Amino acid sequence: MTTRGVFQLARLAFNSCEHSGSSVGMRMFLSDYLPHFAREHPHVEISQSVTPGRHPYVRASYKCGRSRTVSVKNDEPGEILRQVMNLRSTIGRKTTLGRSANRSVKQRVVTATPSIQRAGTATGIGAQ
Repeated sequence: MTTRGVFQLARLAFNSCEHSGSSVGMRMFLSDYLPHFAREHPHVEISQSVTPGRHPYVRASYKCGRSRTVSVKNDEPGEILRQVMNLRSTIGRKTTLGRSANRSVKQRVVTATPSIQRAGTATGIGAQ
């Protein structure tokens, strides 16, 4: 996703195993889908590594400094492409509502003009 016209996804790292059965879909994805994805998204730095005996995963690093890791164990190449497109479409920072998770996205609104309801209760108007 873009923020002010700049794509936020900086790097994608694909990790898989040469021999394990859980990496079959990832190996097919790397040979069939990844070259096309890399041509369409030249702004993303793509790396792939082999880690023997480990399940496959995709790690996305964003320009804001955050990273997300998605497990693609036993997934088909089409499902891995869907996960990669989802990682490409996110902005990288937390946007969920919560105690402190959303402070960087949602700021408290401060106004110089108080609402009519608050102004009425502060002066005693309408209080019986």
